[in-house]
Amino acid sequence: MKINLSRKQYRTLLKVFYLGEWMLNSSSTSENPETEDLEQHILSFAETYDCTDWIEKDKEEGIYYATQQMESDLDEYIDEYEEDRFWERLTHQLARRDYFRNEGMKSIKKKEPDEIIVEIEKIAEKYKEEFEKNGLLSLMIAKQF
Repeated sequence: MKINLSRKQYRTLLKVFYLGEWMLNSSSTSENPETEDLEQHILSFAETYDCTDWIEKDKEEGIYYATQQMESDLDEYIDEYEEDRFWERLTHQLARRDYFRNEGMKSIKKKEPDEIIVEIEKIAEKYKEEFEKNGLLSLMIAKQF
């Protein structure tokens, strides 16, 4: 198969691939062998598409990698993702905790899963509103350290 891309499309492909790889591997200590060959193949076209500001080749090992410039240019996407993910997980974890604490297992067993999800979402929405207004200022840990 042959795919023709413009320089702009190739840079977009690099961006999407880099961010996807970051998501797959950000919490892992090893490379993802499923995508390693594909990554090297895609990166090998960097010079053809005049993207050497984003991709360099280690001449000794023959391996292509993202430059500091590319990482710097894409950091904002990662930061935004992590920020959104943090607040989403925090609100839902707190909502689930509160729901199960307040309802009790006997009551929960009598409810439909969809009903439980709706009730948890209502609680999560209240947390979301509070965090949007005050950030972490309202959050308190009951245990003293």
